[in-house]
Amino acid sequence: MIKANIRDIQNIRLSGRFDQTEKDFPLNWTAAGCDMKVKGSYLNVEITSHYNMYRPYITFEVDGLRAQTFAPLKGTHTYTVFCSMNPEKAHTVKILMESQLFIGDSRLTLKTIETDGEILPPDPVKLRIEFIGDSITSGEGGRGPKDFSEWMPMMFSASDNYARFAADKMKAAYQVVSLSGWGIRCAWNNDPSCRIPRVYEEIAADGKPYDFSFDPDYVVIALGTNDNNAMNQPEFKNPETGETFRLTKDHMGEWTKEAFEFLNTIHRRNPRAKIVWMSFFKESDVAKATQAACEMAKTAGIPARYACTLDLHHLIRGGMGSRSHPGIVAQKHIAKELLKVLKTK
Repeated sequence: MIKANIRDIQNIRLSGRFDQTEKDFPLNWTAAGCDMKVKGSYLNVEITSHYNMYRPYITFEVDGLRAQTFAPLKGTHTYTVFCSMNPEKAHTVKILMESQLFIGDSRLTLKTIETDGEILPPDPVKLRIEFIGDSITSGEGGRGPKDFSEWMPMMFSASDNYARFAADKMKAAYQVVSLSGWGIRCAWNNDPSCRIPRVYEEIAADGKPYDFSFDPDYVVIALGTNDNNAMNQPEFKNPETGETFRLTKDHMGEWTKEAFEFLNTIHRRNPRAKIVWMSFFKESDVAKATQAACEMAKTAGIPARYACTLDLHHLIRGGMGSRSHPGIVAQKHIAKELLKVLKTK
């Protein structure tokens, strides 16, 4: 019989950035969660959920079966992961954050774990991968159907995402840093404050510094799509300061420099990692700037590679999800192409 705080059970593997000084285990970013093996007839988990508008979603997987995907109720409640199962068998369990980080709006926290059996170590991993991206990496629209157009947590899917597919194939532990609409220099709407490099060194875009304890073997970047889209959008005006910004071809030198600085930061924080930059458009000014930044990084001794250039419009035609984003078929294709690159490295 076990009833203890999740942080006190050594045989549970936690994934995702979080504050090590916290008593419980917050699920901050996309795909944050835990893995374990449970030899018992039932498993319960206590979860606290707080949100204003964007109610976060979570999945329980048992022995490879996606047993439940749901949005926990507000407050602290106990949920059954599985029950009435063979207590003599070690059941593989994964708890996964399906939706992305909604800054300042919502939060899920895993607290107490309870079972009538014992918790064994999960299967070992062969390597570690960090994925950095935007809506595609966050799994926006992954659940479909293609005519669903509202931007809500329930259409996000970390389970049906290229990061999950690729990590599973490589038997890797992984974590994700991604936010829909964000880019290198600005967001899709030219908002210059919505830049992943600005928050990359933080635990959860909260100003608290991350300790970079994950120590990945690979860092996969899938950024630039929103910068590319911003060039076709009207200028952004800051409602508080009145300042305006619009990304144009004239900014590409500055963009290349910022992308290079981001690669330098990633390398400094993850010195063992090989870096792969994945692009979802082949011919554009941003694509050329991305390639130039990777070349600058290689010259500076940073193990970065611009690879796996995919045509997003072609991908979507082959597997449309919600909100004109890749569905499951397209996400599997992304993973397949990425695996070709990772395995050759």
